Amino acid sequence: MKLTPACIACAFVLMVAAQPAVAEPVDYQGIFDAKTPIEAAQTATPITTKLERIAASDPNLDLSKNEAGEIDGMAMSADVLFGFGETELSQEAQATLKSLASQLVGTGGLTITGHTDSIGAERPNFRLGMQRANAVRNWLIEQAGIAPEKIGVASAGETRPIADNVTANGQDNAEARALNRRVEFTFKDDQTQQAAGAKVPSPQGVL
Repeated sequence: MKLTPACIACAFVLMVAAQPAVAEPVDYQGIFDAKTPIEAAQTATPITTKLERIAASDPNLDLSKNEAGEIDGMAMSADVLFGFGETELSQEAQATLKSLASQLVGTGGLTITGHTDSIGAERPNFRLGMQRANAVRNWLIEQAGIAPEKIGVASAGETRPIADNVTANGQDNAEARALNRRVEFTFKDDQTQQAAGAKVPSPQGVL
């Protein structure tokens, strides 16, 4: 029987169609290495747990809480960081900041907020808080190599005390004022340039 060109073409099409499909290679290693959502959650370190571990590593650090009472960062006494009324970091402060910087990996955005006591006028205190926050930020960038875009600064001045600057009978409370002089490190998932409740300065207000 003589095959016509048309029959030959049909036979070729049928042969191609009958070929088994080639399966895509399976990455079995990737399947075994992949973590389930539950496993991923178990291996992730909650930010609160990490902050507690960091604060426990140095006596100059303490945990700080937001208005809801939730741990959201750490605080460091300004008396350890600076001399009274000054903005230059002390040697003791630099040692603590060096230890802190080595543990900041994976904490997300960081806002540094400067706080003062109520001695002096509000505007100079606000400026002092901002200068101190910037001093800490600059050290972390220049000495610890942290990316500038990861660190925001803010100042609350004397407006957010954690203790009464005066006693119930109106006397000066030196110990409480020392607690209010502090720098707070607030950690967030996304970097922000303003800490909760703190003021954002205008360029003229900082100079």
